[in-house]
Amino acid sequence: MDIIDKLYSKIECQLTSILKIKDFVLFEKRVDENVFGSRYSVWVNKQRKEAIRLVWDGKDSWFVLEESPYLNDNRPNSWADIVIVPFNEKNASEEMDLILSQLINELKIE
Repeated sequence: MDIIDKLYSKIECQLTSILKIKDFVLFEKRVDENVFGSRYSVWVNKQRKEAIRLVWDGKDSWFVLEESPYLNDNRPNSWADIVIVPFNEKNASEEMDLILSQLINELKIE
C-alpha cells in the first residue's frame, strides 16, 4: 500500500465516522489508476439533501473536500470546494496528520 492509499483510507475512515453522526452514508467510491491514481468518495444525507465529496487529485497532488446539493435521488452535482490541501509526498510522514486535521476542521456540518 503506498502512502496515498494509506492516507486516503485514513481520511475516508475519519470522515465516515464524523459524517455518520450527521446521518450521511457512503454513497459512492471510485479509484482511477489511469489518471495518476485519482480517486473520490461521496457521502449523502437524503433528508438534508446534501452531499460531501473527498477527492484525491493525483495529477496536481492535492486533496479536495467539496459539498453539493443532493436532489431527488439524482447524483450530486455542482460541487463547491470546502478546502483544498496540497500534499508533498517527500514530507509525507510530517504532513499526514496535518492534512487530516485541515480537512476535518473545515467540515462544518450542523
